[in-house]
Amino acid sequence: MAQIFQDMLLGYLMSVVGNKKMGSLDTKFNKKDLIFMKEFLEAGKVVPVIERRYTISEVPEAIR
Repeated sequence: MAQIFQDMLLGYLMSVVGNKKMGSLDTKFNKKDLIFMKEFLEAGKVVPVIERRYTISEVPEAIR
């Protein structure tokens, strides 16, 4: 629940400070979808990239 509020705040800040918009998806995954994603992850075709982490007070600068 806390993550939802954090995302809402971040989305608002992104809209006010920058030209980016943040939305959410309410997606229901089924077993076939999860197996498909599992295969991509195991094959290394999907790789998360985190260049840097920002505190909430650094968000406006991070967006700039």
